Amino acid sequence: GLFYAQQQFEKALPYAKAAESILILLNEPQVLADDYQSLGLMYSNLTKLDSALLYFSKALAIYENLGNRQQQGRVLREIGNLQYKQEHYQTALDYMQKALILAYQTEDIVILPMTNNEIAKLYIQIGDDSKAL
Repeated sequence: GLFYAQQQFEKALPYAKAAESILILLNEPQVLADDYQSLGLMYSNLTKLDSALLYFSKALAIYENLGNRQQQGRVLREIGNLQYKQEHYQTALDYMQKALILAYQTEDIVILPMTNNEIAKLYIQIGDDSKAL
């Protein structure tokens, strides 16, 4: 919605949570997963990383169940970013590599370059500069 677009995440959260209840009742798993992903992004931007991980995990489970590999890759990338923020660099790298594989498989040209760049930064962070190239 509008608050999300304006990056007013505290104001957007109640609307996204209200949508969650409605989408569960309507049995709309794809849209519910999208809502969970949005909630994860909002919590991540608010640096509430545990809540972000919870919602990204919920979204990932639904996308896996639906076979939506492109969105799986995007969520895995976001989980990798959360791990990076917590300085869990090897775990972040693992998630990013999984995201990269899915991005290649689904030809996700939006996420491919960003994920490649993030992986390079992670290799530098863990001291393996040769793999960053």
